[in-house]
Amino acid sequence: MPDEHFSSAAALEAYLHERGILASRHLGGNASIELLSAGSCRFRRWPGEGELRLGIPTGPTMFLTADAAALVMALSRLAPGSGAVTSSATITFLRRPTAGPLAGEATLLKFGPRLVVSDIRVTDQAETEVAHALISCVPTLARPVPDQ
Repeated sequence: MPDEHFSSAAALEAYLHERGILASRHLGGNASIELLSAGSCRFRRWPGEGELRLGIPTGPTMFLTADAAALVMALSRLAPGSGAVTSSATITFLRRPTAGPLAGEATLLKFGPRLVVSDIRVTDQAETEVAHALISCVPTLARPVPDQ
């Protein structure tokens, strides 16, 4: 049961900070997990200067938010030490976001040993849906590095 590993958003966020995942350049270094339940999560990120065009988050920034939410959803269900990589993604950009942070709200559609599929709704600061994505992740197991 995934909740045995990460009983709260704070526990998962602390684990991801400890491993350097939330602080990585990939996630912008300015992100948080606001909500975590057995079948959903809410991930918020504040875009950096390089991710804005005319003060507005760009399309790649919206995709990054969706992908990060899918990663958080997958990692929340896997044992500590496991990882996940994106295997497929489909995104539809619906409208231009307002300036400010973006949130990715992921809903778990399928959790299996070989595939984790999430439906992600990306919203802007005004809580307006600006993009919708379907992202699949493949779980990876932490493996010890062999002696050389």
